[in-house]
Amino acid sequence: MGGSDVSPSVALRLALAGAWHVVRGRSLGQFPRVLGLLEAVGRAAPGAVRYRHGARLRLGLQAAVVVRMLQEAQPDGKVLDAVDSFFPEGETPAAAQGHATPRDLAMVGEAQESFRDLVLALLGDRSRRAAYLQCPVAQGPAGRGVRRALPAGP
Repeated sequence: MGGSDVSPSVALRLALAGAWHVVRGRSLGQFPRVLGLLEAVGRAAPGAVRYRHGARLRLGLQAAVVVRMLQEAQPDGKVLDAVDSFFPEGETPAAAQGHATPRDLAMVGEAQESFRDLVLALLGDRSRRAAYLQCPVAQGPAGRGVRRALPAGP
């Protein structure tokens, strides 16, 4: 009995349930781990998550991390590093998760670029940053730009 008694599907469901708990609980400190899990699932089972759904979730989590950094008044250099990591300039999105149409890739690219531009503008204008960060949490300032640029759709 040297092997595991837990089937891979049960283990995956347990990991995904833990990730969902993190997202629902808005445990921002754990979002990078959820992003890592999403990437792993995308590599292991590319068709498991529809591309647009996975992209919205990934972009929303990444945006939430960046906005939290702004709310915590972390140094601009650290925020810029996160933006460059999550939203690389001029990089076209990969179609790794699910089956992405050219339209899906264009929308994700537009959402990434829009959010990147927004954060760079906020870093350059402290009064605009303060006004932006006053948005109600229920509205989700992090994902507002992402949701506008990337509709739910099929």
